[in-house]
Amino acid sequence: MGPTRRHLKWEWDDPVYKVHIILSLQPWPEVCQWMKRRYNAIGSDVGLSLGRTIRIHAEHCGLVIVLWFPSDHKFDDEWSLSTLVHECLHATDYILADRGLILTDDSVEAYTYHQAWMFRECYRRLKKS
Repeated sequence: MGPTRRHLKWEWDDPVYKVHIILSLQPWPEVCQWMKRRYNAIGSDVGLSLGRTIRIHAEHCGLVIVLWFPSDHKFDDEWSLSTLVHECLHATDYILADRGLILTDDSVEAYTYHQAWMFRECYRRLKKS
């Protein structure tokens, strides 16, 4: 039997910027536990957050981006999908800034292409769940 809706997690690598990406729909305490175990990273309180993007600099694998959403987040209307777009922009900013590319008029296309790629990668996985 596969994972239940309450405990979904996908992992993949960004082939261009060499970043490990994790998309998680799990209860926040569980996410904090595996981030601590795997990366020695500590998550802060998310309150009533609809989503959060976390950047982790891990010694053994470099930059890791975690896009987290509550386990009951549905992604079935424009509000919930806009939250995914919002978090994908945070992820893109963290990745590109880490690689030395700051958002300017000259770099905006790199940002928008990467955000679109990030959204497609996340949405493709969510749609199958």
